Amino acid sequence: MKTVKILLASMILITSLASCSSNDDNDNTSNECEEFIDQDAKGTVKGFDYTNQGGTYILLSSGKYQCAIRTKQATGGSCAFPEFDPFSNTLLEVKIVFNLDELVTQTITFSDVADEDGNLTNTLNFNAIHYDTTENSTYTDLELATCGTLEITEVSSTEISGKIVAEGQQGSTINGNFTLELCEF
Repeated sequence: MKTVKILLASMILITSLASCSSNDDNDNTSNECEEFIDQDAKGTVKGFDYTNQGGTYILLSSGKYQCAIRTKQATGGSCAFPEFDPFSNTLLEVKIVFNLDELVTQTITFSDVADEDGNLTNTLNFNAIHYDTTENSTYTDLELATCGTLEITEVSSTEISGKIVAEGQQGSTINGNFTLELCEF
């Protein structure tokens, strides 16, 4: 009877270890997203399908550049503050936002995993701006990309171009080419 208990305990231990190792193989930290498609950047956010409507980048006070790919056409020009019709839809706008340390040709791998100091670096956010009809106010719902790659292919004094593929924590996606215009305020 003692031998049966030892064998049973050994089988349970082996099964537990095997299931742990198979779960490690399937975790989502591997940064494997879809393959890049040579097209205008497009995707889905919050069930909303979109195609790239241009975008902008600005120099922040930190010395980094904040880049935004738009999913709706900007009213009043690329660098104008967007105008919303709050009564037409509770999802007003979606921007895909990422930062660049410098304006050079480069490749960045996106992740939602913090470094050993707890800092997130190389992130992409799917920023969904909603209108709350009960509060008559807007709020932004952020969704970090779990994986993806950005490649800046061309840089000039007023534009940057590249290609991007990314997937978000809640299933949002972007895939394709983009060009962003410099905004100076």
